[in-house]
Amino acid sequence: MPFVDTYADLFPDDLEIVAAALDDARRGALERPRESTAD
Repeated sequence: MPFVDTYADLFPDDLEIVAAALDDARRGALERPRESTAD
């Protein structure tokens, strides 16, 4: 057990929320066809 707690140890709920948000963003990016940003 490390002396200093990691962020995940201190804020497990925050980490889970962030992980879920990243997962949703990744899924949305995969489902959405890539669009050109060139005008």
